[in-house]
Amino acid sequence: MGDVMKKGLVVKIKKDYAILLTDEHEFIRVHLKDDLMIGNKVYFVEEDIYENADSS
Repeated sequence: MGDVMKKGLVVKIKKDYAILLTDEHEFIRVHLKDDLMIGNKVYFVEEDIYENADSS
């Protein structure tokens, strides 16, 4: 089964990740990609989600 694509609005870009606001009103961190810019609507899949080892 393929990954489910979700859509989010880029609201902030950090050093290691970008923060998206999804259509479900959730903030999600995703790995940086070259074409990410604040204000862009982008599609992402589960494997794009940024998991910081230091977070609890």
